Amino acid sequence: MTSLAPHSKFSVRQGYQFWFNIAGQELCAQGSVWSGREIITLNDQAISDKRNYRVKSLHQFSIGLDNYELEFNMVSIIMGTLECTLVKNGVHLSTQSICSIKDNPKVVGAFFIGGFMVGSFGFAAAVWLA
Repeated sequence: MTSLAPHSKFSVRQGYQFWFNIAGQELCAQGSVWSGREIITLNDQAISDKRNYRVKSLHQFSIGLDNYELEFNMVSIIMGTLECTLVKNGVHLSTQSICSIKDNPKVVGAFFIGGFMVGSFGFAAAVWLA
């Protein structure tokens, strides 16, 4: 990334990504919607890596003498709203939010069409077997 301004991005393939600026360094928090793997990188070097299948996740790490916490919080599973909060030495620095449905409306269409196809197949199978 060339910009150090805090921002976020979501895609079905790459998952969610949040970027933060820490004293001119780039902190990136990313997670996969498929595998549950969450990786925190500082200037493209992994500093925390774990899998999570819950609605909240906490990563604790140190940079120099400072202790950081980065928390992922799934606010709404239905809407796909995820918050990412960065805390330095117990003081809140920044919170970013991303909504997969609102930020990527193609996801809604894909799931609607997929659900319709699966439902139609199930209905046809039930009628044929009856």
